Amino acid sequence: MQSSKAAYTEALLVKPNEAYPEKRLREIDQKIIDEKLAGINSSTENAAYNEAVAKAEKALADNELTTAKMHFNVAHSLKPAETNPPQRIIEIDALIEQRNKERLAQTQRDIDEKYRQSISVADNAFREKTYVIARLRYQEAQLIKPDETYPKNQIALIDKLLNEAKPVETYAFDLPEIQTAPPVSANVSKPEESAQATEARAQSYRTVDNYDEAIRKADDSFGIKDYTVARFYYYKAIEIKPKEEYPVNQIELIRKLVDSELSSIDRSGYDKAIAQADEAFSKQDYTIAKFYYYKALEIKSWEKYPKDRIAEILALTNSLLSEREEKEYRDMIAKADEAYFTKDIAIARFYYNKAIAMKADENYPRIKLKDIQKLIDQDSRDQKNVEYNKVIEIADQALQAENFSIARFNYNRALGMKPDEKYPKDQLRRIKEALDKQNN
Repeated sequence: MQSSKAAYTEALLVKPNEAYPEKRLREIDQKIIDEKLAGINSSTENAAYNEAVAKAEKALADNELTTAKMHFNVAHSLKPAETNPPQRIIEIDALIEQRNKERLAQTQRDIDEKYRQSISVADNAFREKTYVIARLRYQEAQLIKPDETYPKNQIALIDKLLNEAKPVETYAFDLPEIQTAPPVSANVSKPEESAQATEARAQSYRTVDNYDEAIRKADDSFGIKDYTVARFYYYKAIEIKPKEEYPVNQIELIRKLVDSELSSIDRSGYDKAIAQADEAFSKQDYTIAKFYYYKALEIKSWEKYPKDRIAEILALTNSLLSEREEKEYRDMIAKADEAYFTKDIAIARFYYNKAIAMKADENYPRIKLKDIQKLIDQDSRDQKNVEYNKVIEIADQALQAENFSIARFNYNRALGMKPDEKYPKDQLRRIKEALDKQNN
């Protein structure tokens, strides 16, 4: 090309006005420029490709499969003809699938082990004729594996045995002491704990910061269908390792399971509040947006999306505290949330109140304090139900044994707990009729 350029240049010297050699010289110059640009582009592309492959291999060595796949995809887009990136992507997909299968298998093994332990304890209690304990353990096994027929059959058998059992003769003279069973959320309230004791425990309270521990807690809760706690710890896992797919998939599965149990009013109310909030946010009407995101949280206080959007609004409107204070506030909320979901209500309430003291205009901790009050109210109702059912059980056994005075005493006691209940009234009527027959 250089020799051609020299020849055309020489021709122009001979005939300076000739157009043809001048045209050819321009074409040659353009070709030289194009070749130089092509060389530069090729060099840049090679560098970008090599960098993407290096990052992908490093991520793969660190077992960060999603990140590795992303970098191999970048490399493939830079050089589609290269066979290495597509092959590595196939290998990564296989590894991801295998890892998900192993996690699911481990979750199933954990469920199987918990079920086996519950059945073992239940069977031992059944053999020893400790039917109340056996029934509770069979119920626990039934919750772990709802499709299993064995615990259902054992519960039915125990109910039959209890109904056939006659109280001993001394029953009328030796009233069994009513044991108050612990409520479902056993540490919802700790009346014996002083404010000082709660604060002392709060100072040493630590949140989960290990991915494997978060996944283990989440999977354990998922296995027993405690989806609220499971979802909380899957979110924790995502905070620790944002690129992991497993907790994201589990949260989506929980969303479908939980939403299916919500009323249509709650579902549509949440969706409508989010839509209104998002619309206001897009128009930069942040006050309205925050109002509706909080409205959404009042329906689904566990959802992460409205909380993240509120935090974004605070940043956009310069409503954040200093960096140090903001970190302190977020730490308080993190501790309060974890304590709430693990049902350590004293600690949760302690930190939500501290958060309110720091940010008086923030509604989230107030919403969670309302949730805590609901838990406490429900706990009180549950405990009352346990006591009521125990008194009714004693009364029914006494009536079956025709110990009318003991039966009447306990039915009246049950009515004192729940005055509107029809059953103890009907049973008292039966006792009166039986005694009238005896007297006539």
